[in-house]
This record gives sequence, C-alpha cells and structure tokens, in this order.
Amino acid sequence: MAVERSPEVVFFNPWDRLIGPNRYLVEILRHAPELARRSLVALPIGTDARDEYLDLGCAVVTWPEMALVHPRITPRHLTHLLGAHTFGLARVRRRLRKLAPRVVVSNSESLWLGGMAARSLNIPHVQIFHTLTFEDRLGHRPKLLATYLRFIASWNRRVVGVSHAVEQALERHGVAAAKLATLPNPLPRELPADDPQRVPELDSLITNHKPLLLCAGRISPMKGQDLLVEALPRVVEQFPQLLCCFAGRVGSADGAEDTVGFMRRLRQRIDELGLGASIRFLGECDYLPDLLRRADLYIQPSRTESFGRVVAEALLCETPVVAFAVGGVQETAGPGGLFAPEGNVDALSAAMLESLTQTERAHSRTVAGRRHVLDHFNGDHVAQQFLAILDELISPAVPAGDRT
Repeated sequence: MAVERSPEVVFFNPWDRLIGPNRYLVEILRHAPELARRSLVALPIGTDARDEYLDLGCAVVTWPEMALVHPRITPRHLTHLLGAHTFGLARVRRRLRKLAPRVVVSNSESLWLGGMAARSLNIPHVQIFHTLTFEDRLGHRPKLLATYLRFIASWNRRVVGVSHAVEQALERHGVAAAKLATLPNPLPRELPADDPQRVPELDSLITNHKPLLLCAGRISPMKGQDLLVEALPRVVEQFPQLLCCFAGRVGSADGAEDTVGFMRRLRQRIDELGLGASIRFLGECDYLPDLLRRADLYIQPSRTESFGRVVAEALLCETPVVAFAVGGVQETAGPGGLFAPEGNVDALSAAMLESLTQTERAHSRTVAGRRHVLDHFNGDHVAQQFLAILDELISPAVPAGDRT
C-alpha cells in the first residue's frame, strides 16, 4: 500500500488479530485522533485489526517482516529470525529512511526489528511490554534474563509496561528506571452492546444451567485453565447445574507453548473428573461483553498476567471476579477482585464458592471494582500520558538554564 503522507510516528505491530495488544493501541489512538492521523501502522498481514486502524485515520501497510519473534526454537522460527534480521532488517531500514518518522514504537516486547532499525537511523524508539513472559520463561536464569533485557533496552529511549507489575519486573531485572514508564490498558466507560442476532446460541446454552461461569483467554498453560478445571469439582458439588465456559482459541503446537498438547491433556482431565456436562469450550469469541454481562462469575486462573484486560471488562459489566494473585491482576481489579494465592486450587474453589453464595458482598466488591477501573484506566488520561512520552522524545532538549 502506498503511503500518501510522511507519518510522524510509525507503529510496528506484529499482532495478527484484534486481541489485547491491538486493542490497547487502538484505544490509545481512538482517544488521540490527531496522533492517529499522523501515524502509520505496519502489520505483518491484513486482518480485522487493519480496518480498525484505517477507520481511525491511520495509514496502514503490510510488512511481512513484522512477525513476532518466537522464543520456541524450531527450524521454521529460526529461518524466520535469520531472514527477518538480515535482508528483512535492511528492507525495514530503507522504508524508515524514506518515511523519516520522528518516533518509532514497537507494540510488543517480542519484536526486535523496530528497535534495531530505529537505532541504526538514530530515530527515538519506544518498546511496549504487554506480558510478563520474559520473567516467567527466564526468571530461573537471572543472568540470562538480565542480558536479554539489556539487549532489548539498548535500542530503546523508553520502555513501557502495561502495569506497574511489568515496570517493576523490568527494573528488577536490570532495565534502567529512567527509561521505564507505565501506561495501563485504556478502557471505555461502557463496553458496546452486542447484537443479539449474532449470539442466538447463548440463550439455549445457558437455559438449563445456573450459575454461569466464564474464563477467557488463549487456551494455554500460561492462562491456567487446567488449574480452574482442578478447582471446579468442589464448586459443582454445591452447584450441580453449573456451566463453566472457556472462551479462547487453542493456537498451534509450535508456538511458545504447545497449546494443542495442552488442550488434549485438558480434555482428558475433564473426562477423568467427570466434568464433561459442566464445561463448554466456545472457541475464539467476538461477543465477550454479552457473555460477561450474563455470567454470574468471571474467573482468571492465569499463572502469570501482566494486566488482565478481561478482568477490567468484567468489572465494567458488573460481573464478580475471582483470580489468582499474580502479576498485575490485583492492580487491575483493585477492590473488585477476590484473590486466591498463586496456584492454590483449594483457595480458588473457596473464593468461587464465596462469590456465588455471598452475593451481596460480591456485588459490593464489583461496584467498587467498576469505580476503580473507571478512575484508573480512563482512555483520555492514558492517551495523554502516551502523547507526553512522544512529545518528550520528539521535542529538542531544553538547556537547563532556559527552563522556567
């Protein structure tokens, strides 16, 4: 696609669907329309996210070099890594030199090309960290983790975490505090209403089941669906008509985690526990707000979580939240969550039962949580913070003696 204007900011964006990191950037640009019109977004392939950026007034290009760097070592990933960071890097540098942006932003910690190309051209670069997987994967090897983060930080003027938990983890493992900032997920005041014609199966799905539990996220060990399955038998004993819906896609066998194998083991364990009638896998859903509004409880059983956007969305829908106390989830839910110690399945069961039986107390928590989300993750405020970071990088340094 030809670019008709020279963008002020180029966003390198490897996400191929309108999932969390894309929604993060879309919401920032939605609340900063002037920035959107001065921006170019580079995607690896054309997706539904492309239309969102075009609707906001961004220029959009498809650069296949933008694909994620996968931590899992396979011949295919190594081939991509080598090609992207040799000939691919040269192509990206040529494009950036022609575009001459004032700032480059990589909307992922798993993308190196943007920082490498920007540094080689002396263009300020910002890297956004959406996850804590760097600590989860390499935390047992602190020297290697520190080396990896120093490698990434070397091409960044600023490193942005989507929660204080991410920022603190980065600083803990050696990224200079002066480079760090927290920009949380921006959220709307109200989630859009869903067209009932798009989700007619929901009524038939929940007619004979009460309560309705919901867990959303990619089916993977990191998201901890197996821990929730282990916690369910005790809850089903008290609520035999319970239905727990898992919303999210499985992924592939050669990603960072073998999600295909995980799903196979998960189904086997569900059969062993006799939970087949109490669990439904919905696949990837585009109607989460409707599910959240209908659910009696939202559960986030993640082993690690940088922010937990669906936790905030559940509270906006006034749905009680139960989660493990990991990463940034407590920060996101504030007083709106009921938390179990990390990985403690019995405590998770107890928290679920408390929320389902002590409904007035759960409602009070949820109301407080909704207020917390509205106060702390306001889209206008987050966008202004992001613009301040860009302005700091774009504006020439002011000599100390000239400051007022």
